[in-house]
Amino acid sequence: MKNAVIHLGARVFMIFPESGGPPIGTGFNIERPGLVLTAAHVVENQKYVLITNTFKPTIETLLVTKIIRHPKADVAALFLPDGAWKDMENFKIGIPRSGYRDFPVGTEIASYGYPMIGGEQPIPARYMKGHIQRKFEYKKIHYQYQAFELGFPAFAGQSGSPVFLDDVLYASDGRNQAVGIVTESVVYETEEEEKSTVRWAIAASLLSLREWLEDIDELKFEHETHE
Repeated sequence: MKNAVIHLGARVFMIFPESGGPPIGTGFNIERPGLVLTAAHVVENQKYVLITNTFKPTIETLLVTKIIRHPKADVAALFLPDGAWKDMENFKIGIPRSGYRDFPVGTEIASYGYPMIGGEQPIPARYMKGHIQRKFEYKKIHYQYQAFELGFPAFAGQSGSPVFLDDVLYASDGRNQAVGIVTESVVYETEEEEKSTVRWAIAASLLSLREWLEDIDELKFEHETHE
């Protein structure tokens, strides 16, 4: 599949609270239809959420009643109703080239989501492009996970967006490979006489979550038996 024919809108969705109101984040299909990933704080205190597909000619919204949160990472899995949106595309988990244990600093990446900036209605999707500029272990409150600092900002609504390869070294398959999930935006302030601020997106590394994702069907079963 070539980059030009990959429809990001067919695999990236808006997430809303069940009670209605403005969107609370972004989610995306991973590995197989019916499994959507987002940031855990997007669905914090939400038993159910609504997920909207804006790619089809008619906007469709589904109720998600199965949500699994990672125990340590700011990541959650949403399970669509059985048989829903079977025709949707999905990302593969990005695998580094032979010789790398993870994606190196400088890897070209991009993200696609629904940041709430500019006041436009309906909220347009935005494509952000940059690179991995730092890798580190994120630690905050009860979270602890492998993370990337990205070369572009993140805004409200962008949490849960996929971070995928946009590196020519991965050729035509690059944009099919998700490497992370946008989880936070950090702001740094310079200490110069004329102070200025810069904002960078933080993403959880998907590669470090691979084992959890491989066990997701078992976790889903446990969730269903305890409802």
